[in-house]
Amino acid sequence: MAGPESLLERIERGNRNVSTFGVDRALVIAELGHLRLGDTLQSISCIRFLKQHLGIQHLDVNLVSPAEYLLGAKVLQGDPLVRYCSNLPYAGIRVPDYQLVLHYTTCRDGPITALLSERYDELVRACPAGIAFHSLMANMSDLQSTYGESWHEFVHPLPLLPLPDDMLERIGGNHRLYLEAEERAWAREWLAQAGVAADESLIIFIDDASAVDKLLQPDENLRVLEYLLSIDNAKVLIFDAHGAGKRDYYSARLPARASDRLIVAPGGGLRQDVALLGADPVSLIIGPDTGMMHCASAVHAVRLENEPNGKCKLPTILVYVGKWGDFDIRGIWKNSLAVCMLFSEMEGDKALRRFEALPRSPEELLTTLAPVTELPAAQVIEFVKKSARGNP
Repeated sequence: MAGPESLLERIERGNRNVSTFGVDRALVIAELGHLRLGDTLQSISCIRFLKQHLGIQHLDVNLVSPAEYLLGAKVLQGDPLVRYCSNLPYAGIRVPDYQLVLHYTTCRDGPITALLSERYDELVRACPAGIAFHSLMANMSDLQSTYGESWHEFVHPLPLLPLPDDMLERIGGNHRLYLEAEERAWAREWLAQAGVAADESLIIFIDDASAVDKLLQPDENLRVLEYLLSIDNAKVLIFDAHGAGKRDYYSARLPARASDRLIVAPGGGLRQDVALLGADPVSLIIGPDTGMMHCASAVHAVRLENEPNGKCKLPTILVYVGKWGDFDIRGIWKNSLAVCMLFSEMEGDKALRRFEALPRSPEELLTTLAPVTELPAAQVIEFVKKSARGNP
């Protein structure tokens, strides 16, 4: 006599009768395991790709963690990707409302994946037939290389959704942030009150990152800022999201004339910061490899899609990148509007280079990168000047 049907057997039996393509209503249950802005954008780009690849008509996203929901909901605000973004515990999710349920996580082997069986057992057993359950993990290649044949233990009890091999290559840097009309109007009014004249351009200088190793040394940072403030007919804006007193800090170190051209945006939250990044007067955005630079590309990518050809004047977006972690830098920025300035060492020469001048292999490229903390301001300034001449 056959034993009781396991959770995985029940799911796989149900999945055989439900197509994952052309679904009318689908739900993504997301547990990201992080609160980093850039990684959140990457996760949402992955979900965007899923919707397009599977031909899902109506997609809802449930971010289980309240903290992840607070960030994710701001990123998704106004985005046609989702019909509804919620923050419900597993017990509150109405699974019968959907035809396809996808569990998305970027965690490799943490408690989220260990608890999948416990979390989905009741959901699945309470569901009528006709609902498919699948898992999507963003780091499958990492799992397979780390755990060999036992990698599948970390995605059960939900069968892994088969996806194109080039999915990660196609979503890297391919982000979108949508501004509402009220937010654009607020940015115009705020900049006018801050002293940006109708005939002036605005340069945005990002001087924060999640790790100090991503940033220029303070003296080099100051030299770059001073150069940007010397550009004719332009003002420079920096964000003081955490109320660190940047106005006082820079005013004490800059010449009075330069300080007068500096605009400091206080911590108004992510949506206000993105509205300023996407404002019409912005001609240049420059900063380190950080989430705000991904936001800069994402908000202007939407402008590029929505404004008529030839009428969309995009700002130059320059990101300086050096040795930090073991990430695939080319993959992360591949589809971005940003131009990457990679601080690298080749044949003993440390200089800023574009991807075209560096090895194609992610592993080889990493070996050429030098620490940003050793990057001199003069090289950044020269890159900016070349960019202004149309030849970065």
